[in-house]
Amino acid sequence: MTTPTTPEKNKWTIFVDGSSNSQGSGAGIILKNGEGVLIEVSLGIAFHTTNNQAEYEAFLAGLRLAEDMEVEEIKIFTDSQLVGVSDVNQRKIGSVQGI
Repeated sequence: MTTPTTPEKNKWTIFVDGSSNSQGSGAGIILKNGEGVLIEVSLGIAFHTTNNQAEYEAFLAGLRLAEDMEVEEIKIFTDSQLVGVSDVNQRKIGSVQGI
């Protein structure tokens, strides 16, 4: 008996980063699948944020992109301990349902 596996094209690794300063806020998102397809996205955030809020917005934008692309399996990386620890403990990262 074989176990069905997710095709490499539907396995994505997502790297997110957000930043905020006195001139504005933004988010960077990089998505890469198992076949080497690379997508880079940068977003300007249209409202005032703290650095932590910008990191969180980047995290959410990465999950939304994965959902829009109908990704079946993801790994998401962030340099924010606040976002990484609190959200990973509260969500099943392998699923983007409920976003």
